[in-house]
Amino acid sequence: MLCDSEQTFVHPCVYLLPTADYGAVVIMNDWARVLQHTKRRLSPCNFATWFQPTRLKGSDSTRLLVQVPTRLCKKRLTETYGELLEAVLQEVGLPDTRLEFICS
Repeated sequence: MLCDSEQTFVHPCVYLLPTADYGAVVIMNDWARVLQHTKRRLSPCNFATWFQPTRLKGSDSTRLLVQVPTRLCKKRLTETYGELLEAVLQEVGLPDTRLEFICS
C-alpha cells in the first residue's frame, strides 16, 4: 500500500512521498531530493540564496540539468558547494549522476 511505505519508486526521476494529510502524495524529482538533503546541511540564508531559485530543467541516466538564475549562482554552486553536492548525490542514491547548471 502506498501510504505504508516511506517512498515509492515510480520513474527514475520521480518519487511519491506520503504526507500527513489524508495519505496524499507529493511528487519529488531527483533534484528536489538533492535539495531536501542539502537544506539540512546549510544555513537557511545560504540555502535560500543559492539553492532555492534553482529548478530541474531535465535529466537522463547520467546527469541532472539544473536551471540557475545567474552565472554567479552557477559558479557558487560549482565551486563552493560542489563537494557537498557530490556527497548529497551519494546520499540520495545517485553516485554516478553529474550535475549540469545552466543559466536562465
